[in-house]
Amino acid sequence: MTHEGPPLETLLHRLAETPAEFLDEPKIGSKGRVHVDSVVADLLRLHGAAPTPPDMEAFTGKDASQDRNRLAVTLLLTWLAADDWFLKRQLSAGTLLPLLEGTARELAEQTVAGAFLTDPDRSEEIT
Repeated sequence: MTHEGPPLETLLHRLAETPAEFLDEPKIGSKGRVHVDSVVADLLRLHGAAPTPPDMEAFTGKDASQDRNRLAVTLLLTWLAADDWFLKRQLSAGTLLPLLEGTARELAEQTVAGAFLTDPDRSEEIT
């Protein structure tokens, strides 16, 4: 069964207005600033889900060359998933975690995170 999502225009507008905090460097080792695991945990709480330490492990970078872009994409997805349309639906951890981990990984393998903000075709892919 397919569920209808929010209007594309709404998400594209939200993406275009991504705050700087969601565009900052993911924390990997001693570099970067944004603790992506904390951002994901906050999103889960907004949706009424309880984050667990094992769930958060996937959002802690260990190798910048492998994890940086994936975590940057995860930050963009968390920003989009915090939209009121999604929050009203109180998505479960079982729905959010595969998006923030698996979908982010797939998108990151194809495109650098910044392109989702600057390339209209890529913007539609992430929304």
